[in-house]
Amino acid sequence: MNLNALYRKARSIRRFTKEPVSDEALKTILENCRIASCGRNAQTLTYVVVKSPEKVSAMHHLVKWAAALPDGKGTPADDQYPPLYLVIIQHQKGGLTDIDAGIAANTIMTSATDLGLASCIFASHNPAKVSELLALKEEENPRLVIALGHPACESTIVDMQDNNINYTMDDHAHFYVPKRALKDIVEIK
Repeated sequence: MNLNALYRKARSIRRFTKEPVSDEALKTILENCRIASCGRNAQTLTYVVVKSPEKVSAMHHLVKWAAALPDGKGTPADDQYPPLYLVIIQHQKGGLTDIDAGIAANTIMTSATDLGLASCIFASHNPAKVSELLALKEEENPRLVIALGHPACESTIVDMQDNNINYTMDDHAHFYVPKRALKDIVEIK
């Protein structure tokens, strides 16, 4: 898949099949994170793979699913949760680490998409409870949580109407994500 198609397909997916993520795919994704660019080449991020069924089940309720949709409509049914999560851990705050976490999240999402997998990035999660569940050290900040698995729905980019940024979901749990037109976000001087 070419890069433009990859970025169009790399959308947040909030419904997953129960098919496991292969160790080979997981290794490829994490290797891409290892070699991705980061500020000053400081390499301050680490990653926790949450794979045990008990911890995965607990993680489902520590993230906020599709917050823009009313009444928990975006929350997966019990048989639609992902089979694993990746947690991006910051070992220092400030500076470039938030930018590095964003680069890592994008690397995970695009790598997963390239491998036929799906992901959903969560900045909205309960850091204290994630830290407790994963027995993280005090200096380890769970900055982002990423659901990872095989997609059970679709997410499609649509043209934004009336500056409405809210995504929607149809009766088949497919998401529609409005994006601004290129002419509305680029200024050439």
